[in-house]
Order: sequence, then structure tokens, then C-alpha cells
Amino acid sequence: MLWGSVILLLAMNSGKLDAALALFDELVGLKPDFAEGWNKRAMVFYLMTSYGASMRDIARSLELEPRHFGALSGLGLINQAIGRPEVAIMAFEKASENYPHLPTWGENIREMIKICAAKKFKTLLGV
Repeated sequence: MLWGSVILLLAMNSGKLDAALALFDELVGLKPDFAEGWNKRAMVFYLMTSYGASMRDIARSLELEPRHFGALSGLGLINQAIGRPEVAIMAFEKASENYPHLPTWGENIREMIKICAAKKFKTLLGV
């Protein structure tokens, strides 16, 4: 299993996203109760900017493991990318509750708060 994991990650990290997707498709088919398999496939979809597919896989990962900080982080990143900073903040905050030692949580949350504040300010100005 170790070498299979290495091959999957190499395919994903080398930019061969179609190959990585095919391998992760096989993985979730073989191990549908493995939350990390769904999360890794969600990462591939995210890198392909297939946000809907990524969010579906994140939902499955969180269904299997509600504290999965990687899936929660991915949910935050997708919502950040699609302009939903309020949802991104909630996802990053939940992820930071489950894994508080990662220093980027605060940075991500602060950035989303700035975006929310800017949106509210523009709304007040009617812009």
C-alpha cells in the first residue's frame, strides 16, 4: 500500500492530474470508507478547478471523518476561490479547532475577514 500511496502522490504533485484522478477514482472505488482517499481526490479536483466535484468529495470525506482538518481546509479554500468568504471563515475556524498548530489558519481567516469587511463597506457605499 505504501508504494501505491507514493505513486498516487507523485502523479498528483507532478501535475499529471488526469492520471492522479484516475488513480484516486480507483482508490475510492476500492476503499469507499477511507476518508483520506476522498480528500485526496477532492484535492485533485480542486487543482483542476472542478470545485463542485471537489466539494462533493469533501462532503463524503467529512461524512466519514467529521474532524478531517484537510477536508475542512479544502472547503475553506474552495469557498475562498468562489467568493464566499463567510463560509470560508467557518471552514477554516472548524479546521483550526481540529488542528490548531498549523500557523496558516489565522492568516487565512484574517484574509477572509478583510474580504468580508470590504464587501460590507462596498454595500454600504452602494458600489
